Amino acid sequence: MSRRLVVENFIKEVGSNVLKRIVDKVTLVNVNNVFSDKIGDTKYFDAISFYQAMDDHEVMAFASHSKINHILNIEDPIVVKHLVLSFLMITQSQIFHTDPFAAIMSIFLADERAIDRFLTKGEADFPDDLSSLRVSFCSSSDKEDVLETVSEALNEIPGASRHRSEIVLMVDELFTNALYNAPTTLMGNISKDRKNMVVLGSAREAVVQIAYDKKLKRVYIGCTDLFGTLAPNALIDKVYQTYNKGVESSISFACGGAGIGVRLLFEKAESMSICVQKEEKSCLIFSIDLSQKQGGVSKKSLHLLQV
Repeated sequence: MSRRLVVENFIKEVGSNVLKRIVDKVTLVNVNNVFSDKIGDTKYFDAISFYQAMDDHEVMAFASHSKINHILNIEDPIVVKHLVLSFLMITQSQIFHTDPFAAIMSIFLADERAIDRFLTKGEADFPDDLSSLRVSFCSSSDKEDVLETVSEALNEIPGASRHRSEIVLMVDELFTNALYNAPTTLMGNISKDRKNMVVLGSAREAVVQIAYDKKLKRVYIGCTDLFGTLAPNALIDKVYQTYNKGVESSISFACGGAGIGVRLLFEKAESMSICVQKEEKSCLIFSIDLSQKQGGVSKKSLHLLQV
């Protein structure tokens, strides 16, 4: 399919004026038309791809083979915001250096005027009406307090109670990743026994954050560590391999984990955003649509950024 037809297809499906500011500056790839095991072409490195009617395994397969860092479900109600986030990650990655969670939230929770500022001036304003929670931790002994704090905070979010178990489970996994996996390449492999006490110290304090979109009834769960050892594309490859090998065959306590936990998070989420500053910080953000029934068909979008 020609580039012109790809763009026209996307504009037809999304129907947004935002595209006028973007389509001439990036490559758009229709996953459904080009998906194959041999798509790994460097010309797509800074592309934004979009798809319809693919399951989680297929999305991960495409991400692993293509190395495209932005994969959007065209049926997602906030696909335009995902498009803006993709565009800014490609063209203005410095926006995400200081506080990746705040920068990404400023896009997902933005109104139309704010989005226009993002595209014209690169400004990322933190929304005034953001309902948020921030919990820091630096020791494995903090786990119970972190999970309890998150669970209690969900009482203040309408509709979150029926998703409590999956949100707390996601925070549990993010806590484990930040405490046991993130430090491994810099502090040695301390992840072999999760029963061991781990203390990172205040200089390496990690943080879990929860944000709530009142209008769209979405909860965003994020975790930032101060190691920056995560390699996003390598992680995607690991997650993809768990589908090929099966979960049991993929279990590993080697440095960085096996990708099983992130696969679990991805399958429960509506979107996954990973932002890494090498050897400085890693930020993972997952979203849950509170209006969707548990086990329903989700419309996944994926963002990867390493600077």
